[in-house]
Amino acid sequence: MDSGAQIGNDWQDKGEKAGVIIIALSPNGKTVANGSRDGKAKLWDVERGKVISKWTGHTDLVRSVCWSGDGERMLSGSYDGMVRVWDVERENRALRPITTGHKSVFAAIYSHDTRKIATGGLEDGIKIWDANTGELLSTIEHQEISVFAAIYSHDTRKIATGGLEDGIKIWDANTGELLSTIEHQEIVWSLAWTSDQKKLIAGSIDGSIRIFNTATWKQIAILEGHEGVVYAISLSQNDRLLASGSWDETARLWNLDTNLQVDGGEKARVMIIVLSPNGKTVASGGHDGKVKLWDVERREVIATWTGHTELIWSVCWSADGEHMLSGSDDGTARVWNVKRGETVLVLGLIKTRHKKVYTAKYSHDTTKIATGGFEDGIKIWDANTGELLSKIEHTGIVWILTWTSDQKKLIAGSNDGSIKIFDTATGKQTAILKDHERGVITLCLFQNDRLLASTSSDHTARLWNLDTNLQIGPPLQHDDHVLGAAISADGKLLATSCADKNAYVWDIHIILRDIGLQNLPSLPDVSLNSSTSTLSPH
Repeated sequence: MDSGAQIGNDWQDKGEKAGVIIIALSPNGKTVANGSRDGKAKLWDVERGKVISKWTGHTDLVRSVCWSGDGERMLSGSYDGMVRVWDVERENRALRPITTGHKSVFAAIYSHDTRKIATGGLEDGIKIWDANTGELLSTIEHQEISVFAAIYSHDTRKIATGGLEDGIKIWDANTGELLSTIEHQEIVWSLAWTSDQKKLIAGSIDGSIRIFNTATWKQIAILEGHEGVVYAISLSQNDRLLASGSWDETARLWNLDTNLQVDGGEKARVMIIVLSPNGKTVASGGHDGKVKLWDVERREVIATWTGHTELIWSVCWSADGEHMLSGSDDGTARVWNVKRGETVLVLGLIKTRHKKVYTAKYSHDTTKIATGGFEDGIKIWDANTGELLSKIEHTGIVWILTWTSDQKKLIAGSNDGSIKIFDTATGKQTAILKDHERGVITLCLFQNDRLLASTSSDHTARLWNLDTNLQIGPPLQHDDHVLGAAISADGKLLATSCADKNAYVWDIHIILRDIGLQNLPSLPDVSLNSSTSTLSPH
């Protein structure tokens, strides 16, 4: 039996511990709605994994949520016996309540043409309602006392239901006739039908998600990972992604193309990755506040370090590879002993006074550390003692820092699109590069520190001549945020990673040749400290 591949990170509403009861992905795939134990329905931004709206009105647990086909309305059903229809486009206004007659509503669903609503729950069978008027159209008598899950087929001709026992039942939506029964050993709490109606997916009380072939009614796959009842499952429009919500207070995304588990149960989004000086190990910082080391050849995690309490934006190796520097949303930077896998006691925790540390970088001789982030400028620290050596004033949010090899200059990329160059001896700004229109994410020095490559959320990468502080050639256009960059050792190629999930290689030798800069001596290790971020700060 195959197991499914979870992708992305778990979502948690840190302000509330109400438990995810039901989840539904919007038709455009950008928003998830969920119902919870506290009687609220919530909307989540899929990319950021954050709550963007909360609806109130139910007086008990919200067991069911369902989008209309156009995404303009949301249906919610509750243990209070009520079904509510919400206008999503007009500030989530409640349109009407339906008093169902069920003691508790466990399932409330739209037909795919959005003309009908079907409800099921504690007692009183399955009911079909007019979605516009709320009029009761028909009742399907159900042998079981409770209907926990119900779903229309995409042609609206069938309804699948799950309950306490007797598996999953398939009904004729017009006549109420029982057409078939699928064997299932567990209590079924959630159902989803693929758009071609060839597969039916069921979430159950044991935390499993099972996939059935509707031609044979046989189980063909099982997705395992939840540690509690799977109350909710929802398919994307192309049937390639499945969202699930559980009593374990997590929501998860599954890849249905592979049906292979690929992450070993780790569910944290990777925010930053950096290759070690010897090229054998990759360090990553995650959304869960953990630093991980990966073996490049074996492609597996070999160490996990904890200590930060918020997501990690920055990781940086010392030149000898013996220490690792990390900066976090918790406002701190940590220096780690790589062999021992622990925070170095001599330096301990740097109290940066940045509300969030987005970047932390060693100087080339590893004697100093520069930090930047949200508020309180740029700071330079003694890497051995943790003593604050100097502070450089900066009015913007600092997303990225890089030192020149002689350590006389520190270059900062900011959320306002500017790149500022500072004299480290005086702390004074000596130049500003301004052509980016949005935040600067990555900086890479090369050609003996005379050239600079930068990437930005303005969908471009740019090259700069630091002798003149002018841009070289036109911007290199991408289709989305440019999240990372690295220069080849000979300085002829620029590799970029983009939020469109592609990586690009640019022949910059031609651009440099045209202005006579192609023969400048290069630094052989310039790309080793070029960090690649997979998510730009917000």
